[in-house]
This record gives sequence, structure tokens and C-alpha cells, in this order.
Amino acid sequence: MAKPKLPPAHEFNERDIKDWNCTTFSSYMNHLHNETYGLPYQSFGGGIAAEKKLMKATLDAVGPEDLKEIITQSFATHKLQPKFPYLSFGFINTYLKPTIYARILFERQGKEKAAIFKSKVKKIAADDMKDWI
Repeated sequence: MAKPKLPPAHEFNERDIKDWNCTTFSSYMNHLHNETYGLPYQSFGGGIAAEKKLMKATLDAVGPEDLKEIITQSFATHKLQPKFPYLSFGFINTYLKPTIYARILFERQGKEKAAIFKSKVKKIAADDMKDWI
């Protein structure tokens, strides 16, 4: 059976996050840049090809869900400077990703540990609680 045809790569809002590629992420960044700063997106100094190569390496390393979260949080927290009037993926990857990705992993790990703790707490019978009191 043939795989279903995906929407065009630049249509990020029509694609499942697992099907995103570098073109989809570039389109998403363009959308966020226009929405957040009211300016068109510009790639960093190496050009679009270099940016997509860096984006592909990052996508392979962290996965599409985490990369989307890194980009989203970068646009939510970064304030533009007059000297640098745009937010590029090169800047995100070099300066913002280390901190944001660490926070994402920490929050995920905390949620996993909390879920394990809650499941263990539920297993304690009411009778066992009386012994503790």
C-alpha cells in the first residue's frame, strides 16, 4: 500500500510534526519572525544552504518535536537588538539552543520522575499509611 501524500513541505500547519523537514522549519521560522517582529526572516551570514545544513544536523540530533520547541521558545524569549534586527537559525543554534534545550530536557525529566513517583504513591495502601502516622 502506498504512503499517503504529504502536504507541501512549506505548509507547516498542515503537516504532522514527525513529517517536518528543513523546508518546513524554515517556513515555520519565517512565520514566527513575521508574527513576532513584523519583519521578513533572513538566514544567517552563510546563506540558506549553510543554514539548512546546520538545521538538518540539529534536526537529526534532537528530533522534530524538540527542535520546534527550541525555535518556539527562542522567538518567545529573545529580544532583537538594533545591531541585529532579526533572529536567525544560526544564532538560535549557537547561542540560545544550549540553554533552551537543557531546560526542555530538565522539564521532561522532572515530569517523568513525577509520574513515576505518583504511580508509586498510589500503590501504597491505606493500611500502610496508618503505620507511618
